[in-house]
Amino acid sequence: MSELEHTSKKSKKETREVKEVKEKKDKKETPSTRTPIKKENPNISCTLCIPSTCISKSNAKNLEQITHIAYQIAKAACNFNAPEILIMQVPQEEETPDSANSEEISYSSIETSSSGSGSKRKFGEIDLDTKTTKKTNSKKVITPSKYTNESLLLASLLQYFVTPPYLVKSTFKQDMLKNFEYAKKLPKISTLPFMQNSDTFKDYREGLTVAKKQQKREKTSSGKVKKAKNFNTTNLVNIGQSELFLLEGTEIPPRLRVTVNLKTKKIVSPIEAYGIIGAKSAFGYNVRVSSSFSSIFTECSFASGFDKSLWVNCGDYFSKESKSQPTNEVAAICPEANKKVATQLLLVLGKWKDIEQAFEDDKSSLEGVESAGLMFDGKLKIPHGIRVEDAAMVALSKLE
Repeated sequence: MSELEHTSKKSKKETREVKEVKEKKDKKETPSTRTPIKKENPNISCTLCIPSTCISKSNAKNLEQITHIAYQIAKAACNFNAPEILIMQVPQEEETPDSANSEEISYSSIETSSSGSGSKRKFGEIDLDTKTTKKTNSKKVITPSKYTNESLLLASLLQYFVTPPYLVKSTFKQDMLKNFEYAKKLPKISTLPFMQNSDTFKDYREGLTVAKKQQKREKTSSGKVKKAKNFNTTNLVNIGQSELFLLEGTEIPPRLRVTVNLKTKKIVSPIEAYGIIGAKSAFGYNVRVSSSFSSIFTECSFASGFDKSLWVNCGDYFSKESKSQPTNEVAAICPEANKKVATQLLLVLGKWKDIEQAFEDDKSSLEGVESAGLMFDGKLKIPHGIRVEDAAMVALSKLE
Protein backbone atom coordinates (compact mmCIF):
# COMPACT_ATOMS: atom_id res chain seq x y z
CA MET A 1 0.00 0.00 0.00
CA SER A 2 1.36 3.39 -0.99
CA GLU A 3 1.87 6.15 1.52
CA LEU A 4 -0.71 8.27 -0.33
CA GLU A 5 -3.46 5.60 0.00
CA HIS A 6 -2.64 5.07 3.67
CA THR A 7 -2.93 8.81 4.34
CA SER A 8 -6.25 8.98 2.44
CA LYS A 9 -7.82 6.12 4.49
CA LYS A 10 -6.56 7.65 7.73
CA SER A 11 -8.07 11.01 6.76
CA LYS A 12 -11.47 9.41 5.99
CA LYS A 13 -11.44 7.54 9.30
CA GLU A 14 -10.68 10.73 11.23
CA THR A 15 -13.42 12.58 9.36
CA ARG A 16 -15.93 9.82 10.19
CA GLU A 17 -14.94 9.88 13.88
CA VAL A 18 -15.26 13.67 14.04
CA LYS A 19 -18.70 13.44 12.42
CA GLU A 20 -19.86 10.82 14.94
CA VAL A 21 -18.64 12.92 17.89
CA LYS A 22 -20.44 15.97 16.49
CA GLU A 23 -23.69 14.05 16.02
CA LYS A 24 -23.54 12.79 19.61
CA LYS A 25 -22.89 16.32 20.85
CA ASP A 26 -25.79 17.75 18.84
CA LYS A 27 -28.05 15.01 20.15
CA LYS A 28 -27.20 15.94 23.73
CA GLU A 29 -27.71 19.67 23.13
CA THR A 30 -31.10 19.15 21.42
CA PRO A 31 -33.52 17.96 24.15
CA SER A 32 -35.71 15.10 23.04
CA THR A 33 -39.41 15.20 23.78
CA ARG A 34 -41.84 12.37 24.19
CA THR A 35 -44.01 11.25 21.31
CA PRO A 36 -47.74 11.49 22.13
CA ILE A 37 -49.51 8.18 22.63
CA LYS A 38 -53.04 9.28 21.94
CA LYS A 39 -54.15 10.11 18.41
CA GLU A 40 -57.23 11.91 17.14
CA ASN A 41 -59.96 9.84 15.54
CA PRO A 42 -59.22 10.44 11.83
CA ASN A 43 -62.80 9.69 10.80
CA ILE A 44 -65.13 11.54 13.15
CA SER A 45 -65.23 14.47 15.58
CA CYS A 46 -68.29 14.74 17.83
CA THR A 47 -69.76 17.74 19.66
CA LEU A 48 -72.02 16.91 22.61
CA CYS A 49 -75.02 19.21 23.12
CA ILE A 50 -76.40 18.88 26.66
CA PRO A 51 -79.68 20.52 27.82
CA SER A 52 -79.46 22.77 30.86
CA THR A 53 -82.46 20.87 32.29
CA CYS A 54 -80.23 17.89 33.12
CA ILE A 55 -79.39 19.67 36.40
CA SER A 56 -82.82 21.23 36.99
CA LYS A 57 -84.64 20.53 40.25
CA SER A 58 -86.51 17.61 38.73
CA ASN A 59 -83.17 15.85 38.07
CA ALA A 60 -80.90 17.11 40.86
CA LYS A 61 -81.93 18.19 44.34
CA ASN A 62 -78.69 19.80 45.50
CA LEU A 63 -75.17 20.84 44.51
CA GLU A 64 -73.75 17.38 45.22
CA GLN A 65 -76.10 15.70 42.72
CA ILE A 66 -75.49 18.46 40.17
CA THR A 67 -71.73 17.94 40.51
CA HIS A 68 -72.00 14.18 39.90
CA ILE A 69 -74.10 14.74 36.76
CA ALA A 70 -71.50 17.16 35.36
CA TYR A 71 -68.71 14.74 36.32
CA GLN A 72 -70.27 11.88 34.33
CA ILE A 73 -70.68 14.09 31.26
CA ALA A 74 -67.07 15.28 31.55
CA LYS A 75 -65.81 11.69 31.82
CA ALA A 76 -67.78 10.63 28.74
CA ALA A 77 -66.35 13.53 26.70
CA CYS A 78 -62.77 12.78 27.83
CA ASN A 79 -63.08 9.02 27.31
CA PHE A 80 -64.14 9.47 23.67
CA ASN A 81 -62.10 12.62 22.94
CA ALA A 82 -65.13 14.83 22.25
CA PRO A 83 -63.62 18.22 21.31
CA GLU A 84 -66.58 20.31 22.48
CA ILE A 85 -69.46 20.30 24.96
CA LEU A 86 -72.30 22.64 24.08
CA ILE A 87 -74.98 23.56 26.62
CA MET A 88 -78.46 24.12 25.19
CA GLN A 89 -80.44 26.54 27.31
CA VAL A 90 -84.03 25.56 28.05
CA PRO A 91 -86.14 28.14 29.93
CA GLN A 92 -87.91 26.46 32.86
CA GLU A 93 -90.78 27.09 35.20
CA GLU A 94 -89.33 27.32 38.66
CA GLU A 95 -91.44 26.38 41.66
CA THR A 96 -90.32 28.03 44.85
CA PRO A 97 -90.14 25.69 47.87
CA ASP A 98 -92.96 25.84 50.41
CA SER A 99 -90.86 24.64 53.32
CA ALA A 100 -88.32 26.60 55.31
CA ASN A 101 -86.13 23.50 55.33
CA SER A 102 -86.07 23.21 51.53
CA GLU A 103 -82.80 23.94 49.82
CA GLU A 104 -82.62 26.60 47.11
CA ILE A 105 -79.71 27.47 44.88
CA SER A 106 -79.38 31.09 43.81
CA TYR A 107 -77.05 32.40 41.14
CA SER A 108 -75.52 35.67 40.07
CA SER A 109 -74.24 36.69 36.65
CA ILE A 110 -71.53 34.93 34.71
CA GLU A 111 -69.69 35.96 31.60
CA THR A 112 -67.88 34.07 28.89
CA SER A 113 -65.11 35.30 26.65
CA SER A 114 -62.84 33.96 23.95
CA SER A 115 -59.96 35.85 22.39
CA GLY A 116 -58.66 34.21 19.26
CA SER A 117 -57.36 30.76 18.47
CA GLY A 118 -55.97 28.90 21.42
CA SER A 119 -57.77 31.07 23.98
CA LYS A 120 -59.96 29.38 26.52
CA ARG A 121 -63.44 30.23 27.66
CA LYS A 122 -63.42 32.05 30.98
CA PHE A 123 -66.28 31.91 33.44
CA GLY A 124 -67.09 34.71 35.83
CA GLU A 125 -68.93 34.52 39.10
CA ILE A 126 -71.70 32.26 40.24
CA ASP A 127 -72.96 32.96 43.72
CA LEU A 128 -74.15 29.69 45.19
CA ASP A 129 -76.20 30.14 48.33
CA THR A 130 -77.70 27.02 49.86
CA LYS A 131 -79.13 28.80 52.87
CA THR A 132 -81.63 31.13 51.17
CA THR A 133 -85.23 29.92 51.32
CA LYS A 134 -88.68 31.15 50.29
CA LYS A 135 -92.06 30.25 51.71
CA THR A 136 -94.43 30.88 48.79
CA ASN A 137 -96.08 28.39 46.43
CA SER A 138 -96.18 30.73 43.43
CA LYS A 139 -94.87 29.64 40.05
CA LYS A 140 -93.14 31.94 37.62
CA VAL A 141 -91.57 31.55 34.21
CA ILE A 142 -87.90 32.54 34.17
CA THR A 143 -87.04 34.61 31.14
CA PRO A 144 -83.31 34.19 30.53
CA SER A 145 -81.27 37.30 29.83
CA LYS A 146 -78.48 35.72 27.80
CA TYR A 147 -77.45 32.74 29.91
CA THR A 148 -79.71 30.79 32.27
CA ASN A 149 -78.73 29.84 35.80
CA GLU A 150 -78.48 26.09 35.18
CA SER A 151 -76.35 26.48 32.04
CA LEU A 152 -73.87 28.74 33.81
CA LEU A 153 -73.37 26.39 36.75
CA LEU A 154 -73.06 23.36 34.44
CA ALA A 155 -70.53 25.17 32.25
CA SER A 156 -68.35 26.16 35.19
CA LEU A 157 -68.32 22.60 36.57
CA LEU A 158 -67.45 21.11 33.17
CA GLN A 159 -64.61 23.62 32.85
CA TYR A 160 -63.37 22.77 36.35
CA PHE A 161 -63.01 19.06 35.55
CA VAL A 162 -60.50 19.77 32.75
CA THR A 163 -58.55 22.39 34.68
CA PRO A 164 -55.30 21.24 36.33
CA PRO A 165 -55.50 21.62 40.15
CA TYR A 166 -52.68 24.18 40.23
CA LEU A 167 -54.60 26.50 37.87
CA VAL A 168 -58.00 26.45 39.59
CA LYS A 169 -57.45 29.54 41.77
CA SER A 170 -55.98 31.46 38.83
CA THR A 171 -58.73 30.47 36.40
CA PHE A 172 -61.84 30.92 38.57
CA LYS A 173 -62.82 33.88 40.70
CA GLN A 174 -62.73 33.53 44.48
CA ASP A 175 -66.52 33.69 44.90
CA MET A 176 -66.86 30.88 42.40
CA LEU A 177 -64.72 28.35 44.27
CA LYS A 178 -67.58 27.45 46.62
CA ASN A 179 -69.30 25.78 43.65
CA PHE A 180 -66.56 23.15 43.63
CA GLU A 181 -67.11 21.94 47.19
CA TYR A 182 -67.95 18.42 45.98
CA ALA A 183 -66.09 18.54 42.65
CA LYS A 184 -62.68 18.80 44.34
CA LYS A 185 -63.37 15.58 46.28
CA LEU A 186 -63.92 13.52 43.12
CA PRO A 187 -61.04 11.63 41.43
CA LYS A 188 -59.29 13.37 38.57
CA ILE A 189 -60.38 12.08 35.16
CA SER A 190 -57.69 9.58 34.19
CA THR A 191 -58.14 10.04 30.43
CA LEU A 192 -57.27 13.74 30.48
CA PRO A 193 -54.49 14.39 27.93
CA PHE A 194 -51.92 15.51 30.51
CA MET A 195 -52.57 12.46 32.73
CA GLN A 196 -52.45 9.67 30.13
CA ASN A 197 -49.24 10.06 28.17
CA SER A 198 -46.61 8.24 30.31
CA ASP A 199 -44.88 11.04 32.22
CA THR A 200 -45.70 13.61 29.54
CA PHE A 201 -45.70 16.24 32.31
CA LYS A 202 -41.89 16.05 32.23
CA ASP A 203 -41.94 17.60 28.76
CA TYR A 204 -45.22 19.54 28.64
CA ARG A 205 -47.31 21.52 31.13
CA GLU A 206 -50.61 23.34 30.96
CA GLY A 207 -50.27 26.96 32.00
CA LEU A 208 -51.97 30.33 32.32
CA THR A 209 -50.16 33.42 31.04
CA VAL A 210 -49.59 36.06 33.72
CA ALA A 211 -49.51 39.82 33.11
CA LYS A 212 -46.25 41.63 33.78
CA LYS A 213 -46.15 44.01 36.73
CA GLN A 214 -46.98 47.58 35.84
CA GLN A 215 -44.02 49.93 36.04
CA LYS A 216 -43.98 52.57 38.79
CA ARG A 217 -44.60 56.16 37.79
CA GLU A 218 -41.36 58.12 37.84
CA LYS A 219 -40.47 61.80 37.69
CA THR A 220 -38.37 63.12 34.84
CA SER A 221 -35.51 65.59 35.29
CA SER A 222 -37.93 68.43 34.49
CA GLY A 223 -40.19 67.37 37.37
CA LYS A 224 -42.98 65.93 35.26
CA VAL A 225 -44.44 62.55 36.17
CA LYS A 226 -43.66 59.93 33.57
CA LYS A 227 -46.65 57.84 32.51
CA ALA A 228 -46.43 54.21 33.61
CA LYS A 229 -46.12 51.67 30.83
CA ASN A 230 -48.91 49.11 30.50
CA PHE A 231 -47.95 45.69 29.18
CA ASN A 232 -50.43 44.16 26.73
CA THR A 233 -48.30 41.07 26.22
CA THR A 234 -46.30 38.79 28.48
CA ASN A 235 -43.77 35.96 28.41
CA LEU A 236 -44.60 34.75 31.95
CA VAL A 237 -46.61 31.56 32.46
CA ASN A 238 -47.99 29.99 35.63
CA ILE A 239 -47.36 26.25 35.29
CA GLY A 240 -47.84 25.33 38.95
CA GLN A 241 -44.22 25.73 40.01
CA SER A 242 -42.71 27.95 42.70
CA GLU A 243 -41.57 30.44 40.06
CA LEU A 244 -43.23 31.70 36.89
CA PHE A 245 -42.05 30.01 33.70
CA LEU A 246 -40.25 32.29 31.23
CA LEU A 247 -40.99 31.81 27.53
CA GLU A 248 -38.22 32.34 25.00
CA GLY A 249 -38.59 34.47 21.89
CA THR A 250 -42.33 35.15 22.14
CA GLU A 251 -44.88 37.23 24.01
CA ILE A 252 -48.65 36.72 24.03
CA PRO A 253 -51.65 38.35 25.75
CA PRO A 254 -52.12 37.62 29.48
CA ARG A 255 -54.74 35.27 30.98
CA LEU A 256 -54.67 32.69 28.18
CA ARG A 257 -54.51 28.94 28.69
CA VAL A 258 -51.51 27.49 26.86
CA THR A 259 -49.51 24.27 26.54
CA VAL A 260 -45.79 24.80 27.16
CA ASN A 261 -42.82 22.70 26.03
CA LEU A 262 -40.55 22.75 29.09
CA LYS A 263 -37.40 21.95 27.11
CA THR A 264 -37.72 24.39 24.21
CA LYS A 265 -39.52 26.97 26.42
CA LYS A 266 -42.09 27.61 23.72
CA ILE A 267 -45.86 27.35 23.36
CA VAL A 268 -47.01 24.31 21.41
CA SER A 269 -50.30 22.94 20.15
CA PRO A 270 -52.00 20.29 22.32
CA ILE A 271 -51.89 17.96 19.34
CA GLU A 272 -48.08 18.14 19.41
CA ALA A 273 -48.00 17.51 23.16
CA TYR A 274 -50.82 15.00 23.62
CA GLY A 275 -51.78 13.77 20.16
CA ILE A 276 -55.30 15.18 20.44
CA ILE A 277 -56.86 18.62 20.32
CA GLY A 278 -60.24 20.12 21.20
CA ALA A 279 -62.25 22.83 19.49
CA LYS A 280 -60.59 26.23 19.02
CA SER A 281 -57.16 24.69 19.60
CA ALA A 282 -58.02 24.01 23.23
CA PHE A 283 -56.75 20.99 25.11
CA GLY A 284 -59.36 18.44 26.21
CA TYR A 285 -62.82 19.76 25.33
CA ASN A 286 -64.05 23.31 24.82
CA VAL A 287 -67.20 24.48 26.66
CA ARG A 288 -69.76 26.62 24.83
CA VAL A 289 -73.12 27.95 26.02
CA SER A 290 -75.79 28.56 23.38
CA SER A 291 -77.51 31.92 23.41
CA SER A 292 -80.40 30.59 21.27
CA PHE A 293 -81.56 27.40 19.56
CA SER A 294 -80.27 28.52 16.17
CA SER A 295 -76.82 29.28 17.61
CA ILE A 296 -76.38 25.57 18.37
CA PHE A 297 -76.06 24.96 14.63
CA THR A 298 -74.72 28.28 13.34
CA GLU A 299 -72.01 29.11 15.91
CA CYS A 300 -69.98 25.97 15.33
CA SER A 301 -66.41 26.08 16.65
CA PHE A 302 -65.21 24.36 13.47
CA ALA A 303 -64.78 26.48 10.36
CA SER A 304 -66.44 23.89 8.12
CA GLY A 305 -69.54 23.62 10.34
CA PHE A 306 -71.37 20.41 11.20
CA ASP A 307 -71.70 17.70 8.56
CA LYS A 308 -74.48 15.87 10.38
CA SER A 309 -76.75 16.48 13.38
CA LEU A 310 -78.55 13.73 15.32
CA TRP A 311 -81.05 13.82 18.17
CA VAL A 312 -80.60 11.46 21.15
CA ASN A 313 -83.79 10.85 23.14
CA CYS A 314 -82.96 10.77 26.87
CA GLY A 315 -84.14 12.15 30.19
CA ASP A 316 -87.71 11.47 29.05
CA TYR A 317 -89.45 8.77 31.07
CA PHE A 318 -93.04 9.33 29.85
CA SER A 319 -92.40 10.23 26.22
CA LYS A 320 -95.04 10.39 23.53
CA GLU A 321 -94.31 10.30 19.83
CA SER A 322 -94.50 13.69 18.14
CA LYS A 323 -95.04 14.32 14.43
CA SER A 324 -92.22 16.86 14.45
CA GLN A 325 -89.60 14.35 15.65
CA PRO A 326 -86.93 13.10 13.22
CA THR A 327 -88.18 9.90 11.56
CA ASN A 328 -84.87 8.55 10.31
CA GLU A 329 -83.48 6.27 13.05
CA VAL A 330 -79.72 5.59 13.11
CA ALA A 331 -78.36 2.54 14.95
CA ALA A 332 -74.69 3.59 14.88
CA ILE A 333 -72.60 6.45 13.56
CA CYS A 334 -70.54 5.41 10.53
CA PRO A 335 -68.45 8.13 8.84
CA GLU A 336 -67.82 7.98 5.13
CA ALA A 337 -65.06 5.56 4.17
CA ASN A 338 -61.71 6.92 2.97
CA LYS A 339 -62.72 10.47 3.75
CA LYS A 340 -59.67 12.66 4.30
CA VAL A 341 -61.44 15.30 6.40
CA ALA A 342 -63.05 14.23 9.69
CA THR A 343 -66.85 14.21 9.86
CA GLN A 344 -68.05 16.95 12.22
CA LEU A 345 -71.00 15.45 14.09
CA LEU A 346 -73.45 17.18 16.43
CA LEU A 347 -75.26 15.02 19.00
CA VAL A 348 -78.15 16.87 20.66
CA LEU A 349 -79.25 15.09 23.84
CA GLY A 350 -82.51 15.60 25.73
CA LYS A 351 -86.24 15.08 25.61
CA TRP A 352 -88.12 16.32 22.56
CA LYS A 353 -90.31 18.62 24.65
CA ASP A 354 -87.25 20.69 25.65
CA ILE A 355 -85.98 20.87 22.08
CA GLU A 356 -89.40 22.01 20.80
CA GLN A 357 -89.56 24.66 23.53
CA ALA A 358 -86.10 26.00 22.65
CA PHE A 359 -87.10 25.97 18.97
CA GLU A 360 -90.35 27.89 19.59
CA ASP A 361 -88.50 30.54 21.64
CA ASP A 362 -86.16 31.18 18.70
CA LYS A 363 -88.58 30.59 15.81
CA SER A 364 -88.32 34.19 14.60
CA SER A 365 -84.69 33.67 13.57
CA LEU A 366 -85.47 30.36 11.83
CA GLU A 367 -87.57 31.65 8.95
CA GLY A 368 -88.79 28.87 6.66
CA VAL A 369 -88.19 26.11 9.22
CA GLU A 370 -91.60 24.73 10.23
CA SER A 371 -90.49 22.33 12.98
CA ALA A 372 -87.45 21.44 15.09
CA GLY A 373 -87.23 18.03 13.42
CA LEU A 374 -86.10 19.64 10.16
CA MET A 375 -82.88 20.72 11.90
CA PHE A 376 -81.76 17.10 12.35
CA ASP A 377 -80.56 14.40 9.97
CA GLY A 378 -81.99 11.67 12.15
CA LYS A 379 -82.39 10.10 15.59
CA LEU A 380 -79.68 8.00 17.24
CA LYS A 381 -81.11 4.82 18.72
CA ILE A 382 -80.25 4.20 22.39
CA PRO A 383 -82.07 2.40 25.27
CA HIS A 384 -85.27 4.21 26.26
CA GLY A 385 -85.68 6.06 29.55
CA ILE A 386 -82.05 6.68 30.54
CA ARG A 387 -80.75 9.90 32.05
CA VAL A 388 -78.88 12.52 30.03
CA GLU A 389 -75.49 11.88 31.67
CA ASP A 390 -75.78 8.14 30.94
CA ALA A 391 -76.96 8.81 27.38
CA ALA A 392 -73.80 10.83 26.72
CA MET A 393 -71.62 7.78 27.35
CA VAL A 394 -73.91 5.44 25.40
CA ALA A 395 -74.21 7.76 22.39
CA LEU A 396 -70.47 8.37 22.15
CA SER A 397 -69.79 4.64 22.40
CA LYS A 398 -71.73 4.19 19.14
CA LEU A 399 -69.05 6.02 17.17
CA GLU A 400 -67.53 3.66 14.61
